[in-house]
Amino acid sequence: MGRRLTGAPSPFSRQIVKAIIRLRDEAGMTNVELIKRAGFSPNYFYLRLRGDTTFDTNDIEKIALVFNVSPAALMTIATSLTDEDDADKLVAVDRLELARRLGFLAAGPHADDSVLALQAGGAAITEEKWAALLSATGPRQEAHSLLTALAGHFDVSEAYLLELGSNEVAQRVEAEVDFQRALTESGANSVAARALGVVSPSALIAITEAIRSIDRRQ
Repeated sequence: MGRRLTGAPSPFSRQIVKAIIRLRDEAGMTNVELIKRAGFSPNYFYLRLRGDTTFDTNDIEKIALVFNVSPAALMTIATSLTDEDDADKLVAVDRLELARRLGFLAAGPHADDSVLALQAGGAAITEEKWAALLSATGPRQEAHSLLTALAGHFDVSEAYLLELGSNEVAQRVEAEVDFQRALTESGANSVAARALGVVSPSALIAITEAIRSIDRRQ
């Protein structure tokens, strides 16, 4: 799992995140679109969206421009949010695709301790719930907080579990994760696949297969 940054965001910082999410949803925009328009890297954005660190004033200005509002208006929205807005949001999910993606992640080294680790992190999940997720059973909506907690546990972009219709996100994340697994299997030092941002998923897949081919020959 990835190492989280220290220091919890203030209540107002959390309200800023809620305001950004509200503006995003009202604009019918995906996180991927917001990231591109604001000029953020995915990792930079998701660290702040899930509260590992905070958006600064420059970030707020960039995001406000994307939504065609002033930074002051964004902050006004944040201060106007009530306790009602703290309720966990439900998002529609493609159960089969969600199960496929979770199955891919669960094939890694953290599979056995997933439920215990998630519970320790405060996620509302049970063994039965985890089994239902992997078997694609249950309602067609899922708690946003649970999906983001799962993404954080497996150290992948939240978009991988929230934007199930994006093949581009799936290809990138799965190529990165498989590359990292191949390095681990070969005994090589861990390398952050995200640092190879200019490398396409197809190139990462080719590198991964080459690593595994060398390992098999040895």
